[in-house]
This record gives sequence, structure tokens and C-alpha cells, in this order.
Amino acid sequence: MRVSQRTVGWRVSSFHSPRIRSSVISSFAVLATAVSVAGGWIQAPSPTSSRLTGIYSDEALFVATGDNETVITSADGLNWTKQQELSGNFFTTIKRSSSFVVSGYASSKSGSIAGIPYTVAPGIDSVFGNGVWVSVGYSGYQYRSSNGSDWTKLSNSTTQNLSSVAYANGLFVTVGAGGTILTSGNGTVWAKVESGTTFDVNSVCYGNAGWIAVGSGGLILGSKNGVQWARFKSPVAVNLHGVCSYGGTYLACGDSGTILESSDAATWTTTTFSTLPSLDSVTMNSKQAVAIGKSGVILARSISDGGQPSGPLQVSIRLVPEITITGAAGASGIVQWSSTASGPWQTWTNVTLGSSGTSVVDLGVGSSTRFYRATKN
Repeated sequence: MRVSQRTVGWRVSSFHSPRIRSSVISSFAVLATAVSVAGGWIQAPSPTSSRLTGIYSDEALFVATGDNETVITSADGLNWTKQQELSGNFFTTIKRSSSFVVSGYASSKSGSIAGIPYTVAPGIDSVFGNGVWVSVGYSGYQYRSSNGSDWTKLSNSTTQNLSSVAYANGLFVTVGAGGTILTSGNGTVWAKVESGTTFDVNSVCYGNAGWIAVGSGGLILGSKNGVQWARFKSPVAVNLHGVCSYGGTYLACGDSGTILESSDAATWTTTTFSTLPSLDSVTMNSKQAVAIGKSGVILARSISDGGQPSGPLQVSIRLVPEITITGAAGASGIVQWSSTASGPWQTWTNVTLGSSGTSVVDLGVGSSTRFYRATKN
């Protein structure tokens, strides 16, 4: 959550008081499911409980896809609308050139998302580059298409499952099980390159510091050219499922609500939400980073100028509206609220911090949903 002034760390803790009417507690419970913040990340309300595995973003639109052919959309990464949810089949990832291509196994091979046509690619992941679409999947299957609708199966370059494919600087790179990494210039002829690991490689992207791939056991690999790869020291041992890059920042996500962040692809910091399920995919635009995963979980974090995530605002929302603001003793500031996580913000109360912080209770929340932030004077 971005603020123009220095933030005061704060959290919302649960308590019981006869002064709080049951109706207030009930209404605040709705807020508890709507947003939870830690390390700058907000848990956005999700319109689905289906697992979300693929996410796309541009400057105007976020689209997430997943199990049960689920499609949800958002303009800001915080407020989401369900466009489709069926049963049985599943979407895995979503990419876009002029139209969307959704990878997975679907009852229909075409449709529309936010007024933009989509087609379905065979396999687990797809990407557009050098004038063609490329799709990869189970048992090393690879496909090529000129239009995203009509696909030609290629001769297998591997029998390992392929999980992710990306394109940059004239090169396709696909990664998969057993440390598999393949490269191609045209999306038709592929060459295996040495990864230096037998761990599963689950996701790959390209950014300012070069190619990055992540995988099982906290695996992080890097390459300047997509051909020679080196293993970076990882701060975690959990399985990592997704990685993305934007504006000089890399983000990776994985099991146990784990999110990693790096500006150079070599040194990573960790934010872990141990109470949240697996995070499967992550993306960024110039305003918001969004991670998605199991049980429809959606996390969002505001982006400051230059693509860097904004400083942390420590918030944890539970069941009742007791807000504890912590920071240096004697510091003064204001607490603001908004009906949406992106504002506009209204000043609610002034606070001066004691040695152990200051607690305030919002009895005016009523049946509405409120978001809070604190800034230092």
C-alpha cells in the first residue's frame, strides 16, 4: 500500500469487549475476509475458491485463470470480478499478444475475456514471440501456431514434463521436470542446455539482470544468455512455482505463502505468509504486483515509481476493529480509512504513541467495509 509520508507500523488485533455490539463484530468480520496486509501485501477478496494458477497483466487489466476453467478480472489488482467458472476442466496459464491464449484443458476452445477474444492452447504454458505462438506441456509435448488457434505438434525434444516457456531477445526458453531447460530461436527446433540441477524447474522469465528460473526446494537459476546457467543461493527451501520481472524487480512465489524479491536476481529477500496456501503465479505492472494460488487466494502489493514495490505497512486484520499502531514512543500521526484499498482516504483519528503503541477502536464501521492506514506526522 503506497503512502506519501513515512508510515508507522501497525496491526489490528482481536479482542472482546462488552462495549462492542455483536453487529459491529459481525460487520468487521466481513472486513477481515476482505483484506489482510503484511510486508506491504494485501490479501484481496477473491470471487472464487478454485485454485488460480495463471495470471496476466498490462497497464489496464489483470486476468487470472485456474481450475474449473475459472477466469477472473480486475482493473487494479485489488477488486476482482468472476467472468467464468465451470467444472471438471482447468486452465493453467494465460498470455496475450493481440488476443489472449489460455493454456489448459477446456470444454470450449475459444471465448472472450473483458471483450477480448481468447483461444485455448494445448499444454501447460504458452508464449508469443518471433511472430509465432509456442506451447509446452506434459511428456515434453511442444506445439507451434501462427495464430494461437491452429496448433502443430512438434517432435519431442524431451520426455520430461515442461511447465513454463518465455521469450526474450530472439530466444524461446522452456523449463521443466528433472532440471530440463530447452532453447529455440524459431520455436520449432529446440536444443537442450545444461541446467546443473536435477530439481524440477517450474517457471522462467526474463528481466533486466537476465533470465531467471525457479523450482523445487527453493531452486533459483540465472543466465545472461539462456544457454549458460548458474545456481543462486536461495533464502528458502520450499517449492517455488512462479517468477516474473518488471521495472528492475524480480518476484517469485511458492509454497507456504512464500514471496521472494530481488533487484539483481542474485540476492533475494523473503516474505512468508505461513497461514496462506501455495502461491502459484505472480505478475506486475507499473502500479501493482499480484500473486495468486490455491483456494483462490489473491495477494496484491502497490508499486512505486520505477517498478519497485513500496515500503511495508504492517497490518493484520482479524475479527474486531481494534487497531494497534506501533512505532517510536512519542511519535504522532493520523489513522485514515477508505471504503476501498486504493482510496480515496479520509482522516479518522489522530494518535500519539506510547511505549507499547496505541490502540483505537472504530465503532463507526457499522455494516460497511473499511480499509485503514497510518502515517506519521
